Amino acid sequence: YQYKEFITTHRFLDIGSLDIFLGLIRVFGNGGIAAILALIFAAYGYKKLAYRIAVSLIVMGIIVNVLKPVVGRERPNEKNNHSFPSGDAATAAAFFPPMAAKSNIFIPGTIMLAPAVGFLRTYDNWHWLSDVFTGMGIGFLAAGFALYFCEKKNRFCKLICYKIKPRY
Repeated sequence: YQYKEFITTHRFLDIGSLDIFLGLIRVFGNGGIAAILALIFAAYGYKKLAYRIAVSLIVMGIIVNVLKPVVGRERPNEKNNHSFPSGDAATAAAFFPPMAAKSNIFIPGTIMLAPAVGFLRTYDNWHWLSDVFTGMGIGFLAAGFALYFCEKKNRFCKLICYKIKPRY
């Protein structure tokens, strides 16, 4: 409650010029956008990366969508009772680690953008801090499972990723 009180009384990010930038950060919490980006990666020949992202998002989505109605926690803005865990924070945390495993240039996204999405969910008064931490934990666990599944148990991954002929 102290964190919520601080955030709601000190609206330090309500600056017009930051709105566009913050909107771009919020996009990474949208599961549909993450799925579309995975399809774009697949279309441009990064099928293994797209598969990792897809597995990560599916595992994360199953866990989050099972927990939300079971827990039934009310949002801080009192709009509905589907607050715990934060799906946006989980999506961002599930999306970036497979890309960071592919290339080091995505490590800053994992370190900075995934927590930024979670912070903005609390800043916008849609989630409690514990919702965000739990959502990010679920997302990182789902990404870890996807990376393990694709690397160690890669028969299915090879079937999907390598049997399809590349465009080039």
